[in-house]
Amino acid sequence: VSQSRYGGLNNIAVTQNDTAAFKPMVQMFDLVLVDAPCSGEGMFRKDPNARQEWNDNSPKYCADRQWIIVNNLIESVKEGGYLIYATCTFNRQENEEIMQYVLDQHGFELVSWQPPKACVTGRNGLGFYFAPGFTQSEGLYVCVLRKKGVLTGEKKENSPERIKDFTGFNLVLNDNEALVQEGNFAVIRSSSLGKQLQRIKSPLRYVKRGVVVAEATVKGWVPQHDLALYSDSFPAIDCTKHEALMYLRGETFPIPPYTQGYYTLRYQGVNLGFIKHLGARIVTGN
Repeated sequence: VSQSRYGGLNNIAVTQNDTAAFKPMVQMFDLVLVDAPCSGEGMFRKDPNARQEWNDNSPKYCADRQWIIVNNLIESVKEGGYLIYATCTFNRQENEEIMQYVLDQHGFELVSWQPPKACVTGRNGLGFYFAPGFTQSEGLYVCVLRKKGVLTGEKKENSPERIKDFTGFNLVLNDNEALVQEGNFAVIRSSSLGKQLQRIKSPLRYVKRGVVVAEATVKGWVPQHDLALYSDSFPAIDCTKHEALMYLRGETFPIPPYTQGYYTLRYQGVNLGFIKHLGARIVTGN
């Protein structure tokens, strides 16, 4: 991913929900990755708290929670799609038993993949273990399953409503991007993300849906932080490490005179965010 695209990704939606919110989303995703909360046996070497918190009931307690998570998400995997299941623990209850259940009850098949040579094959050949002392990592378990069937393309959906005649500042969009409005905000989304969002009927609590580029205010469109990380639409001002740290703390600092307006502050080729140059001083943030 290029530096200009690193911070704001136009094809990513971030949600904050219990997995139960995804249960109605049948055949929605090509791939579901479950990084399951677990008893943490693979962290014993690194984390004294993991050792102190573990007891004889930990595997069963965590496995019960993992069953719920997997059951909430399993139907959202498309036919031909993949389920990747991972924990940082070693016991059978939290790993192979759950994978065997998915294989037996939900029409999945085991996927063969090539882990690092030092990995240990799981019980009954289900998944692989990364083990301290063998692999350069803490302990973890990974298993890849595929739902039987043929993975099909997306159904045709109506395109989201686009903002017309955006006059805030110059934005160059490619053919796979749309500028849409969410409340007072202008957001760049990939066409594929827009179509997926239209398919989701279950209410979700979104942290973000695409790249938030501007906010509509009484004074006009104000560029947002995402845009500085996503695009080089604004002229950049390079800064020192000391100035970069001051900016990240929300502090101001002396800067040479420039034409008034918004600039991207940049340190060693990396965009940090926007500043507003007022001629004699600057304002950090939006």
